[in-house]
Amino acid sequence: MKTIKYTLVIILAAVQLSGCKKFLDSVPYSTISAEQFYHTAADAEKAINGCYSPLNENSMQGRAGGLYFHQLPVMLTASTDEAVKRFNLDNAKFGPWGIASWSSSSEMNQEAYFCFYAAIGRCNILLDKLDGINMPDARKEEIVAEARFLRGVYYMHLGMMYGGVPLVTNAELDVDGPRKPLQEVFLQVIADLDFAYQHLSPRASISGRANKWSAAGFLARTYAFLGSSKLNSVGADLNFPLNSFDWVNSDEAYTHVKTLTDDIITSGGYKLTAKYGYLFMETTKSYQQEECLFVIESSEDPLNGNYFNSQNQFFSSGAVNTYGGGAAQQVPLGELWTKYNANDTRRGWNLTGAYTNKSVKETVDGAVYYAPIAVTDASIKTGYFYAGKFRAIDPATKKIDKKKWAGNYPMLRLAEIYLLRAEAVFYLTGDVVTATSDLVTVRQRAIPAANLTAVNTAYKKADFVAELLDERARELCFESLRHIDLMRFDRYQSAINSLSDGKTVSFNNQMVPTFKLNWASYRIWFPIPLNELVLNKNLVQNPGY
Repeated sequence: MKTIKYTLVIILAAVQLSGCKKFLDSVPYSTISAEQFYHTAADAEKAINGCYSPLNENSMQGRAGGLYFHQLPVMLTASTDEAVKRFNLDNAKFGPWGIASWSSSSEMNQEAYFCFYAAIGRCNILLDKLDGINMPDARKEEIVAEARFLRGVYYMHLGMMYGGVPLVTNAELDVDGPRKPLQEVFLQVIADLDFAYQHLSPRASISGRANKWSAAGFLARTYAFLGSSKLNSVGADLNFPLNSFDWVNSDEAYTHVKTLTDDIITSGGYKLTAKYGYLFMETTKSYQQEECLFVIESSEDPLNGNYFNSQNQFFSSGAVNTYGGGAAQQVPLGELWTKYNANDTRRGWNLTGAYTNKSVKETVDGAVYYAPIAVTDASIKTGYFYAGKFRAIDPATKKIDKKKWAGNYPMLRLAEIYLLRAEAVFYLTGDVVTATSDLVTVRQRAIPAANLTAVNTAYKKADFVAELLDERARELCFESLRHIDLMRFDRYQSAINSLSDGKTVSFNNQMVPTFKLNWASYRIWFPIPLNELVLNKNLVQNPGY
């Protein structure tokens, strides 16, 4: 059978290595093969850095990167009840994702799929070669656990986005390999994440690296995805066995969710940071450490650092060189605004006006920021409003390119762990009171104590899953979760049906009719990229594409 071997092309190029600046190296390794490279402990450290770097690498092997800050936020947020394409703003790369018109040849889809497998390849090479390296056993075991954690996360997202995919777990890549059933993919995800959970320390010795609780949290997210998808017969109407959830035992899955989330909340040492907005600012990393089980870390070193492109879709609109604004080609829907009570401070943080010459400066822990303009019930009906969740410092104070963002990007927060536990309690016991208490724990930091009872009453729904989904949207919007949430609870079609077709709810809803016209149930799965189908005749496409 025809096979090819991965090489270390670009894996260890210094400017692409993730983590804090002391682990960045100015020596290029892009021409070193796997056979030449894996000899010393220093080689192993550079290689595991290369496994982390796809999280925020701007370019991978000559192709667009930014997997978790550029591609997934659009693919997993736009064309949901959170965001759609901005009216009269056409972009061939971003536009299709905001009106559910993506296809197997869509550029961003091809980039994401490629980046996932390039990242997995790096993990596989390291895991295959590590035994031959002379280094302390304890650190070697830790690197194995880190590499398996990353491979588990990469495959977790592949499985949630595409269903069954080719499964590669060693350095030999079968270029004609078929897609494996969803069951095989997720059993591998669970094995990798559980290994990391059992072998990583409660806190990593290196800043920005995975720890025991990072693995536990993603493992809980994985089990919740499987349990809810089975209970809600996700994809059954497509009659596509490769992506079937029939094999899942939902009670067993949710028992794992409950055990893992209890462990994290009781023993993890994390807390909900008091100020919600500080989780998403460029310089408030110490606050993120209180709540975030895993972040994509960037370096502020102006020479060797790794930075995110601030044109992320979920910075508010505004001049990037003046205010630190973003492209905002995807805009929030009015229905997301209406999910919030006026006393919920998350609304004013997540949903804002643009940055303009009326924006005022504010100082947070010594760093200067511009504040986007506030919006109101009336103003969102007459003009655009934006996702303002992520905030950049005053560009005039930057030591790096003004278009770049040197903040840490949260991938997993304690707030989500509470919401996952609430979900598990409800499905295992039906105890709505106990399940709701975790929702209240999450929301209460954003609501003045005097208003909390009234807000809890306003948020209460007879359908607990509907209330849970609303709370997930209020807390986790624009964090690359909504597509998967609507899919796994089988609420996609009903969420779309409930959207206003015009400006009645908000000015941003103008693209909703086009979105509704393009939507079909098969779009819960993304298409296998056309170029992959051309190169590998043993791949089959997801239904509908």
